[in-house]
Amino acid sequence: MSFTQVGLITLTFQMVGSVFQPVIGFYTDRHPKPYSLVIGMGINLVSYPEGLEFPATSLKAAGAEVTVEALLAAVAERFLLWHERWRAAGFASLREAWLARAEGLGGEIRVRLQTGELLGRFAGLDEEGVLLLDDATGRRRIAAGDIFPLGR
Repeated sequence: MSFTQVGLITLTFQMVGSVFQPVIGFYTDRHPKPYSLVIGMGINLVSYPEGLEFPATSLKAAGAEVTVEALLAAVAERFLLWHERWRAAGFASLREAWLARAEGLGGEIRVRLQTGELLGRFAGLDEEGVLLLDDATGRRRIAAGDIFPLGR
């Protein structure tokens, strides 16, 4: 493939993206589908960072030898199971299951936000899955942040 062909392909992709992105955005803004979720997590398979505020470990250090492929398959299988449960029974069933397993519910936590930190009591999740934090000002709803348990 020549540089000219690569350039034409790139130009085509850019133009299609420029034309369709506003159209798709306009449509999805008016017809939202609550079937997507951005999830971030880290699982240390072999090594882990030291000297952190909260200790980390790896699956290998815990005695488990797991390949990336096996871990990905297991995580994907569990996500699919919970996704199917959500679609069949709604978010309330996931919320109930999550709260039954939540570590530190009712305990003191620190919430790190982009704008600073908050301290308070982990009061649960609301019906939309937003963290409930009770602090000196009352009950707050925290949609995104890093959560750290205190007093453990």
